[in-house]
Order: sequence, then C-alpha cells, then structure tokens
Amino acid sequence: MIFKLFQKSLDSSSSCVLQSSLDSISKWCNDWQLHLSPSKCAVLSISSKSVKYCYKINNTALEHVLNFTDLGVIVDSSLSFETHINSFCTKARQRSDLILKCFTSRDPFLLIRAFTTYVRPLLEYASAVWSPSKIHLIDKLESVQRRFTKRLKGLSHMSYETRLSYLRVESLELRRHKSDLTLYFKILHNCIEMDAKTFFSLSNSTRTRGHSFKLLKPVCRTNLQLSSFSCRAINSWNSLPDDIVESTNLHTFKSKLNTLSPNLLIQNL
Repeated sequence: MIFKLFQKSLDSSSSCVLQSSLDSISKWCNDWQLHLSPSKCAVLSISSKSVKYCYKINNTALEHVLNFTDLGVIVDSSLSFETHINSFCTKARQRSDLILKCFTSRDPFLLIRAFTTYVRPLLEYASAVWSPSKIHLIDKLESVQRRFTKRLKGLSHMSYETRLSYLRVESLELRRHKSDLTLYFKILHNCIEMDAKTFFSLSNSTRTRGHSFKLLKPVCRTNLQLSSFSCRAINSWNSLPDDIVESTNLHTFKSKLNTLSPNLLIQNL
C-alpha cells in the first residue's frame, strides 16, 4: 500500500495538522493490521526554506530527504528535476550502447527504430512533469540521441539536424513540446478526466485575434512558475491555427500539428 500526504503551508500549525493526518492513517492501518514501515517512508520539503519538523509514524521519526521517487519520477526539494534527468540519461546511454553492441545489423533505420522503442521512452516518460527549461539539461537529454545517431553507419559526418532529417525522427526537445501541446488539447477538450480550470484560464480578450481556446498567461513571479506545465507552452498554444486547436479528435490534432514547421513551434517556446 502506498500513500502520500502533503501540506501547502510551512508554519508550525500546518505541520501539526499534517502529523495529525499521519497519526489517523497509522491508527487505521494498525486497526486493520496493515502495519506501516517507517523505514520506507520519508519527508520531502519542497521549499528553499529549511523545515525540520520531526514527523513520526508509531513514534518512529521519519527521515528528511532531498529527493524521492514518486511513480518513477525523482522529485527533488527544488523541483529542478536535475537528479531525475541525470539518472535517466545514464540509463538511456547504457541502453543505447547495448543496442549498438547486441544488434549485428548496421542498418541505421533498424537501429534508430530500436532506439525509439527501447531508449526514447526512458527520456520522455512523464515529461509534462519534469520537462526542463535550463539549457544544460535540455542539451544533456538531447546528447543521448545526438551521440547515438552519430555512431550510426555513414552518418558521422552529417550535422545533427541532417541526421534527424535523414532518419525521419524529431529532436527530443521538439517531441516534449508537442507532447505538452497534445496534453493541453486533451485537457481543454475533456479527453481525460482532469479539470481544465486547475491548469488554465481561457482568455476573454478581444483586442487580439485568436482561436476560441486561447489561454490567459498567468503572472509568473519565478522561473519555476514560468517553466511549469501550465505556463511554458501557452505562447505556442495560442499561436496555433484555428483548425488545429479546434480539431474534432486527438488523432486529427496530432496529424495537423505534425504538418507545422518545427522552427515555428520552437521559436514560440
């Protein structure tokens, strides 16, 4: 059994409320003989401030950690997700090397297909949560695919962009951006059970032209807010043509999105 508790505020009273909730869960588990293991639990404070309230389960203090894995994503106290990106880039490079080592065929199209099947999912899983805005992290992710394609037979002399065009694949940055826009579409068109009002506010402005799903960009006081999912792709979303945003289904949206110039999408990031 897995459970998570969180409290938005950081003052002493809210810490007591969180401990009270933890006590209630512990009691319920004990009553039903589903004993919790404090050694497998931890406290993660997502804040620049140091909060060291001693949370306990059955009188056993819980460890304070700097990062914790939640559903396959390594969440850190600053929400930079650098630890997650570093970890999965290492795994992706190892898997890339195995593909080149284990496949006897040197056909670049066969090998890139293996890469997109076995490696790329590692670099894209839950990207809506952790997609980076810092250049060095974007480059680090891209370097996995850049290095792999350069090692393919007959492609080492080509530029990275030329290799991608020849292999008919997209950059990882572009794919993450399209993934964000696709999730925007799903949320705004009720394709998934997520309340659009939690993430977005529709713009009622009539001063500029735009489609009926044009979004209001919130005021972001930090870079963390600016690079968050609900904000980072709004400019691109608002600039999409009407016929794409107002597609009747997800398949049509994706098909039309793929017809747009990659440079047009990236420049709106």
